[in-house]
Amino acid sequence: MKALARPVPTAAALICLVAGALIGLGTGVALEQSRSADPAPTSEAPGPSGTESGTSLVTVAQACSLPSGSLADSNTTLIIDTKGKEDHECVTIEKLSCVLAESGAPQAVVAQMNAIRALYGRQNATWKDLDASWSYSPDDGMQLIITKS
Repeated sequence: MKALARPVPTAAALICLVAGALIGLGTGVALEQSRSADPAPTSEAPGPSGTESGTSLVTVAQACSLPSGSLADSNTTLIIDTKGKEDHECVTIEKLSCVLAESGAPQAVVAQMNAIRALYGRQNATWKDLDASWSYSPDDGMQLIITKS
């Protein structure tokens, strides 16, 4: 009986594997570094849209210098898209780390985000008065949506 030959990975497949591992490692390191310092207190004042007291997503977006299109739904939603292989314009990992620190995300949520893989699908968490969901793919990076509860 003839033994089956093992497939040999192509150079492109190996490059993608290494690039994906480096992107994941870089995301984890940057997120962890941002959490090593005490997070800055969040604003408890109403935002310009007249939202109730609690975490102001407007304040978070301004503190982290996010693009103007990051806020939606009368300033009650913050949409973050980090760089993937196919993205040209996106939010940096440092700005994502800033958003998590400014919004008061607990270490458990940051750890969940650090551990995300494309196979995990969309993940969810809640802290303070915020609901968050996120997903990751090597091509698109991390997509994070934070909404006021």
